[in-house]
Amino acid sequence: MTPLTFNANSPELLALKEWWDDLGKSPGPRAELRRCGDLQEAALATGTQDLCLKLKCGFGDLARVGAIAALASHIKEKEPRRLAEAFAGGGEDPALSELRFRRLIQCRDREELFPLLRRALHLLGGKASLEDLAHSLWFWNDRTRQEWTFIYYRHLAPGARA
Repeated sequence: MTPLTFNANSPELLALKEWWDDLGKSPGPRAELRRCGDLQEAALATGTQDLCLKLKCGFGDLARVGAIAALASHIKEKEPRRLAEAFAGGGEDPALSELRFRRLIQCRDREELFPLLRRALHLLGGKASLEDLAHSLWFWNDRTRQEWTFIYYRHLAPGARA
């Protein structure tokens, strides 16, 4: 199987977008995913199973796909900016404070990241990049954290620093 990338116009990104559009028409599975409190619940949700089928991924990918599905269910409107840029806001008040952002970046695994990122998406008002969410969660590692840090501080208003 070809590794998933969630890059522009990749088959898995197209499948994710189709799944997300369908999720908007399915209040039951969307509500189930939104109620997931951890990755175990997310992995068992119907919406996650549907996404796994669309992505043609296996059992070993279930936690990553569950994180993507559950967090994607909190996105109400797609945003073109990357998540870290949206968190920085660009105005006087960032959507995500520097302290909250640092807590996100310090997370080493998806289990720890999951509740923090769910709260962060809520602070964005449900407007976020589906593509960046999927790519970042799939590849949550040192490089992703460094990219987010660079983007966040690049877009943080000078007067907003703690």
